[in-house]
Amino acid sequence: MNKIKADSPELKLEKRQKIIQISGICLFLIVNIFFIDSLYFRIGNLKYALAGGIGSFGAWKVYKIIIWRNSKSI
Repeated sequence: MNKIKADSPELKLEKRQKIIQISGICLFLIVNIFFIDSLYFRIGNLKYALAGGIGSFGAWKVYKIIIWRNSKSI
């Protein structure tokens, strides 16, 4: 097996991809929590607020696909 050196470009790329993924997940969770809370207080119905949260989850899937395609092209 080939050992990856500590300063190799492959390792730096993997670290950068992990950082992007973790920051994207954190950003999604924060935005989604505030989005559901604001919808709940604005509409007053939890069912519609959760539907908005599910819609933003779909947007997260699209964002994840874009990151995945960009990470392959780097």
